[in-house]
Amino acid sequence: MESRSDDYEYNNLKRIDGLRHEIITDKALSYHDALFKIIIIGDSGIGKSCVLKRLVDNEFKEDHDVTVGVEFGSFLIKIEDKILKLQIWDTAGQESFRSITKIFYRGAHTAILGYSITQRDTYENVQDWLREAKSSCQPDILMCLIGNKSDLEQRRSVSHEEGLEFKKRNNLLYFTETSAKSGDNIDKMFIDLAKFIYIKYKDQLHHMIDDETSSQNSRSRSGSVDGGNHTKNPHSLNQQNINKMRLRSRLGQQQKKSNCSC
Repeated sequence: MESRSDDYEYNNLKRIDGLRHEIITDKALSYHDALFKIIIIGDSGIGKSCVLKRLVDNEFKEDHDVTVGVEFGSFLIKIEDKILKLQIWDTAGQESFRSITKIFYRGAHTAILGYSITQRDTYENVQDWLREAKSSCQPDILMCLIGNKSDLEQRRSVSHEEGLEFKKRNNLLYFTETSAKSGDNIDKMFIDLAKFIYIKYKDQLHHMIDDETSSQNSRSRSGSVDGGNHTKNPHSLNQQNINKMRLRSRLGQQQKKSNCSC
């Protein structure tokens, strides 16, 4: 298990040291100063949906349905005097759906690449996911890496050092090992990422706040403000509905329980 001093150094936490934060748990609160999109990508069965569930609802399910299309959740956090809404997208990891789910990469500010420390092939496939993210996302997207299922130490097949080496070799922003089952490092990771996002976009926040305020006022007038913190279809956009229907149709009778210990 990483020590705080090591984590502080290799994730360059000095850059965000001292930034004040407050997690906003009031799900009725819809106001935010800026909206940022985060995508979680990686092989099926590594626990991406479980990570999202732990963050948003502080819950864990041993048996989780295979993700069809995308799952969506949001996380409100105040950094200094600004309220950031992290819009977190968990995409299906099955190979047959990747050509469709790639459309959800668009507009992402941060990509979380995931693998399971108990499945070496999921770690080896991270390079492909990284290549895909680089080809589908903006060049300045923040990239980080998580090794999930850290509670299953007795079944470990990927060392912490290998994850860290991948982070350094590919010049990623951040690396940590997580457990959706125990909650280890889940909140900390998203708090740290929110702070890095704040640092990167701090000088642009004024314009982003104006745009977001206008958008929120428009939705409020139309009665469509979403005050919840967890939904699978946040904007009710026709194209997103169509894409999800396509994914569900293609999965059909093949949908199974993943039975993942996340």
